Amino acid sequence: MPDGSVTNWGIEAGAPTALLRRGLRKTDFPNGTKVVVEGYKAKSGAPRANGKSVTFEDGRNFFLGANDADAGAAK
Repeated sequence: MPDGSVTNWGIEAGAPTALLRRGLRKTDFPNGTKVVVEGYKAKSGAPRANGKSVTFEDGRNFFLGANDADAGAAK
Protein backbone atom coordinates (compact mmCIF):
# COMPACT_ATOMS: atom_id res chain seq x y z
CA MET A 1 0.00 0.00 0.00
CA PRO A 2 1.23 3.54 -0.65
CA ASP A 3 1.33 4.43 3.06
CA GLY A 4 3.40 1.34 3.94
CA SER A 5 0.65 -0.46 5.86
CA VAL A 6 0.10 -4.20 5.46
CA THR A 7 -3.23 -5.88 4.70
CA ASN A 8 -3.47 -9.63 5.31
CA TRP A 9 -5.65 -11.43 2.78
CA GLY A 10 -7.49 -14.74 3.13
CA ILE A 11 -7.31 -16.76 -0.09
CA GLU A 12 -9.67 -19.69 -0.64
CA ALA A 13 -8.26 -22.60 -2.63
CA GLY A 14 -9.11 -26.20 -3.52
CA ALA A 15 -8.93 -29.14 -1.13
CA PRO A 16 -5.54 -29.75 0.50
CA THR A 17 -5.15 -33.15 -1.19
CA ALA A 18 -5.79 -31.61 -4.61
CA LEU A 19 -3.14 -28.95 -3.96
CA LEU A 20 -0.69 -31.63 -2.80
CA ARG A 21 -1.27 -33.64 -6.01
CA ARG A 22 -0.38 -30.50 -7.99
CA GLY A 23 2.87 -30.17 -6.01
CA LEU A 24 1.89 -27.26 -3.77
CA ARG A 25 2.80 -27.70 -0.10
CA LYS A 26 2.47 -25.43 2.91
CA THR A 27 6.27 -25.50 3.22
CA ASP A 28 6.33 -23.52 -0.07
CA PHE A 29 5.12 -20.50 1.94
CA PRO A 30 7.67 -19.60 4.62
CA ASN A 31 7.27 -16.14 6.16
CA GLY A 32 8.27 -13.43 3.72
CA THR A 33 7.56 -15.42 0.54
CA LYS A 34 6.48 -13.12 -2.29
CA VAL A 35 3.71 -14.47 -4.51
CA VAL A 36 1.15 -13.13 -6.95
CA VAL A 37 -2.35 -14.54 -6.54
CA GLU A 38 -4.95 -14.22 -9.28
CA GLY A 39 -8.55 -14.69 -8.26
CA TYR A 40 -11.87 -13.10 -7.51
CA LYS A 41 -12.24 -10.55 -4.71
CA ALA A 42 -15.10 -10.88 -2.21
CA LYS A 43 -18.16 -8.81 -3.14
CA SER A 44 -18.26 -7.40 0.38
CA GLY A 45 -14.92 -5.68 -0.16
CA ALA A 46 -13.35 -7.62 2.71
CA PRO A 47 -9.73 -8.73 2.18
CA ARG A 48 -10.77 -12.22 1.01
CA ALA A 49 -10.62 -13.82 -2.40
CA ASN A 50 -11.33 -17.06 -4.21
CA GLY A 51 -7.90 -17.96 -5.61
CA LYS A 52 -7.49 -18.99 -9.23
CA SER A 53 -3.69 -19.31 -9.43
CA VAL A 54 -0.55 -18.50 -7.48
CA THR A 55 2.79 -17.56 -9.05
CA PHE A 56 6.08 -17.55 -7.14
CA GLU A 57 9.02 -15.21 -7.80
CA ASP A 58 10.94 -18.11 -9.38
CA GLY A 59 8.20 -18.54 -12.00
CA ARG A 60 6.43 -21.58 -10.57
CA ASN A 61 2.68 -21.34 -11.19
CA PHE A 62 -0.05 -23.44 -9.53
CA PHE A 63 -3.79 -23.70 -10.15
CA LEU A 64 -5.73 -23.12 -6.91
CA GLY A 65 -9.23 -24.15 -8.00
CA ALA A 66 -11.31 -27.06 -6.82
CA ASN A 67 -10.47 -29.49 -9.62
CA ASP A 68 -8.08 -29.89 -12.53
CA ALA A 69 -10.93 -29.82 -15.07
CA ASP A 70 -11.31 -26.12 -14.30
CA ALA A 71 -7.68 -25.63 -15.33
CA GLY A 72 -8.16 -27.28 -18.71
CA ALA A 73 -6.43 -30.52 -17.73
CA ALA A 74 -7.41 -33.67 -19.60
CA LYS A 75 -9.49 -36.24 -17.73
